[in-house]
Amino acid sequence: MLLWNLYMKYILIASLCLLGCTSNAQTSEKPSGERVLASLFDGASVVLSTEPLCDMVSVSLNKKDIQLKDHLASVLATSYESENVTTVTTSCSDSKHQSRNDEVIDIWDCMLVVNETSSSGEFISSSTIAFGLDKQDMVLLPNSLRCF
Repeated sequence: MLLWNLYMKYILIASLCLLGCTSNAQTSEKPSGERVLASLFDGASVVLSTEPLCDMVSVSLNKKDIQLKDHLASVLATSYESENVTTVTTSCSDSKHQSRNDEVIDIWDCMLVVNETSSSGEFISSSTIAFGLDKQDMVLLPNSLRCF
């Protein structure tokens, strides 16, 4: 009987470990491109002055507090009504982020890169918006925006 109880404890622990590993693998699955961009657009109302590494100003927009949506509009408007070519690429990689309560958490570190070239292929400009996504609910993490 004692051996049976010990055996059942090992089975229970092994089952819980297996279940934990399985659920962790599901939540750490790389997000789709649509999910990444939807998360970025969901954060469109973030005021950039609250993001230390993305505190941008705009000459064309006469606004005091620039929001992420304003910066996205500026970045994505390159080549508007011109002969230039704009390419947009996105990517994500596994990373870590220090949260507001100083906890280090696993995130997806994602980037939206916009390159502008002339019609002959010469480089004109490049803009990058990097941001962290929470691995559990795929939302934009506060203080994770970086703008270059």
